[in-house]
Amino acid sequence: MQQVTPDITLCSVSFHSGLHLATNYELTTQLNGPLTWVVAQNGPPESLPQFVALPGATPPTSIPAGNPNIKIASYHHALGLNATLSQIKTRYALFLDPDFFVIPPLGQVTDFMASKDLAFFGAPYAIDPNKPRRQDFPCAFCMFVDTHKVDISKFDFQPDSARTDIMADTGYDIITRFGASAHDVVLPSHPSGKTTFRHTRRQLSDLCEYRFVKAATDAYFWNEKLFGVHLHMKLHINLQTIGKYATKLAAKEDLQTVRRIVAIARKDWGLADEAEAKSSAA
Repeated sequence: MQQVTPDITLCSVSFHSGLHLATNYELTTQLNGPLTWVVAQNGPPESLPQFVALPGATPPTSIPAGNPNIKIASYHHALGLNATLSQIKTRYALFLDPDFFVIPPLGQVTDFMASKDLAFFGAPYAIDPNKPRRQDFPCAFCMFVDTHKVDISKFDFQPDSARTDIMADTGYDIITRFGASAHDVVLPSHPSGKTTFRHTRRQLSDLCEYRFVKAATDAYFWNEKLFGVHLHMKLHINLQTIGKYATKLAAKEDLQTVRRIVAIARKDWGLADEAEAKSSAA
C-alpha cells in the first residue's frame, strides 16, 4: 500500500474555487492520506475546513503594458501563490491550480524526483504555437519543488507583461532564475508532427469518452499513463457571462466527469484498490 506522504505541502490560490478545491482534496487524499494544503483566498472567503486558508492578495490596479495576453488576473494569482510560501515547512512543495487533478500518488512523484536528483517536476504549458513559451519546465499550475535543492524564499511568481518576445506569465521568473536546476516534465497531449516540443500523441479520449460543459481541458501523460487533467475553469469569465447559479451547476457537472476520469485512470495505473483501501481506512 502506498504510504502517506506528509513531507509535502500543497499550495493553491482560490478565486471562487471552493467546489474544485473540495473535489481535488477528496480525490487526492483518497490515494495519499491526510495532507497539508495551503490556500490563499483571492476571492470572497469560502468555507474551506480541510485547508490552511490564508487571506488572499489584493490585485494590482495596473500592470506594465506590452503583452496583451497577460492580464491583471495573472498578477493577482501570482501574488496569492507568493503568500503561501511562508507556510511551507516540508521538503517538498506542490503548487497546484484548484482545477488541476493529479492521478498518481504524490509519493511516487517525490520518490522519482529523489531518484533522479530533480529540483523541479510537473506539467509544462499546453503547446500553443501562438504563444511562445518555455516548454521544458513545469508551470505554476502543477509544479513540484524539492526545497532541499532550491531556496523557495527567493521565489516570485509574478509575470512580466512588459515582455513581448515570450509569454512571461505566472511563474516565469522562477523558470528563468532556477532554469539551470535539474528538472523534468510530464508530456502534454498534442497531435504528432505539429510541434518539435516534447509531447505525446495520447489523448484523453483514448482512455475514456467524456464531455465537459464549460471546461477547456488539457491532458498530461507520464510513461504513457494519464498524469493529470487541467480544466482551465475560467470561473471569473463564467460568473460574468452566465451568472453564479449556472456557473455552479456547470462546475458540479464537470467535476463529476473528473471523478469518472480519475477512477478510470487509476485503474490504468493499477491504483483503484489502493484508493479504495485508503478511503475505507479514513
